[in-house]
Amino acid sequence: SHMPVDNPNPTIVHASVPTTAPAASLRPPSLSVPRPFCPYLTSPSSSSCPPLPPTVRLALPAEALPLEKREDGQMTPEEVYDIVATILDPEHPLTLSQLGVVNLPDITVTPSQITVHLTPTIPHCSMSTLIGLCIHTKLTRSVSRRYRVKVGVKEGTHQQWRQVSRQLQDKERVWAAMENGYLRGVVEKCLVEPA
Repeated sequence: SHMPVDNPNPTIVHASVPTTAPAASLRPPSLSVPRPFCPYLTSPSSSSCPPLPPTVRLALPAEALPLEKREDGQMTPEEVYDIVATILDPEHPLTLSQLGVVNLPDITVTPSQITVHLTPTIPHCSMSTLIGLCIHTKLTRSVSRRYRVKVGVKEGTHQQWRQVSRQLQDKERVWAAMENGYLRGVVEKCLVEPA
């Protein structure tokens, strides 16, 4: 049972952002193939591959730096980014960070809540809810219970961003979705850690 692909040629964003993890740990296993490699395809290809887009430097607020752990023990947005950056996209062998679905400026951390706003690759992405479920699942497994995890779609980036965000913030819907064996299996595949 193959799912149709919403966006067969997603734009790959090579974002250079502050992180607490070594660069090699953010590379998914599917991209550890020798060059030449075409990032727009799922397998090595010839030299007919289009050039990679230039590296993007995200503007960060001054309070986001430096990357050291906070003295009060509160998580930083960079630490949250490191947790969600390696989640694999359900349709492509790329991570959410490589596709620009998760971005450091869209992560906020308070003493009691972590909020992540995802940016779908296309405005009608049918995978947005599933991607949000992956982010929610990984964060709830990875962070202290002192944090409430809130995942939503960045305003205006999806045709139904309000509805998708409401679904992702409904604890009963999230719980019911993870009770579904098929959905749980898809989520687990997306959460596989790079080697």
